[in-house]
Amino acid sequence: MGGLASAVNVAQLRRMCPVTHPPATAEPMAPGPQCEIGRRVPSSSLISLGMRSATLRRLLYGVWALMARRWRRITWRHPILSAAIALVLAPAALRAESDAPTAALLAPVAAPAATMTDDIGSPARNAVVNLGLCSGTLIAPNLVLTAGHCLPGPVRQRLPRGRKAAACEKLPQTASLQRGSWEDPAHWKLASGRFIVRFGRSSRSPRFITSVSAYALPRCADIALLRLAAHVHPDIAVPVPVAVEPPQLQALRTQGALRFAGWGKERTQRGARPIRATGPVQLWGENRCSLVARLAPRADGRPVASGDSGGPLLMSTAQGEVLVGVLSSRGVPDQSTCGRIVPRPPAGTVAFTPTWRAAPADSDATDIGPWLQAMTHPRGRP
Repeated sequence: MGGLASAVNVAQLRRMCPVTHPPATAEPMAPGPQCEIGRRVPSSSLISLGMRSATLRRLLYGVWALMARRWRRITWRHPILSAAIALVLAPAALRAESDAPTAALLAPVAAPAATMTDDIGSPARNAVVNLGLCSGTLIAPNLVLTAGHCLPGPVRQRLPRGRKAAACEKLPQTASLQRGSWEDPAHWKLASGRFIVRFGRSSRSPRFITSVSAYALPRCADIALLRLAAHVHPDIAVPVPVAVEPPQLQALRTQGALRFAGWGKERTQRGARPIRATGPVQLWGENRCSLVARLAPRADGRPVASGDSGGPLLMSTAQGEVLVGVLSSRGVPDQSTCGRIVPRPPAGTVAFTPTWRAAPADSDATDIGPWLQAMTHPRGRP
């Protein structure tokens, strides 16, 4: 639970791997003019006329991949056949890649040049709290927002007999990250176990400690809301405003506009309690369900560490910082429903759950923005 969650779908294991086994660092990609906002993968007239069957496209794509392994031999012995294969099957590969919805494109960006550094201990920065094996953000004097998979099993109430968890047929990987939800999103559930929250710059000498008294979970979203047993004094930590509607894309792309903070424990910190770290973030792309970004590396070279899950993606505005996302996974879940990130994110990128995420059409998922508004309003509290 302490590392970034990963979907259980075997086909996605390479894209969704836990933080304890991080993928190799990829070379940063330089910005290129080929990635304009809204551009889609081009389709072929040959495919549109005679190859509209999805099964046939996948079969041809498989043949193309098999032929590529022995391309030199084919080209040498059968030059005419190889030319025919390239003419007919290459468009099929492009069409197969564009079956799913395509998200708005962002120009690839290099990883932030700076590194994660120890955070300061001001009340504004102390809003990023230590949950033990995860991070969270104070968004009201007694409310913390974190990732759904950060909520320990013993803290959640047991599934009542006869009740089923949300199906989440359109967001199965997200449901796996959240570990399923049967709870009513509009009501608080009392915590059935102890869950400690620490405030301050260092977990070794926290300024304030309290516990979680209740929790609320939306359906089909790796996000959770925790109600604290005690209100936090503003001299200790100041709540961070939450964006419940999407900001302009250009605001997210502005250099230096995004920052991450988390309680991840670096490899060099063995035997020591972690200190909250922070660093710049570069947005790689987005779809309807995720913000995909590259984080500044830590001192040990890793972009994320065990304990960073649930940490906030913070955007600078003229009025101060605003919470726009919650760190969920290494990799992008449910691209078949939410839209593919093009170009494909390199190793080391992570996905944040946007605080305004809308539910896919005809699904049992929760609209995050309205849900947060309802649960943080005084009438939404028990």
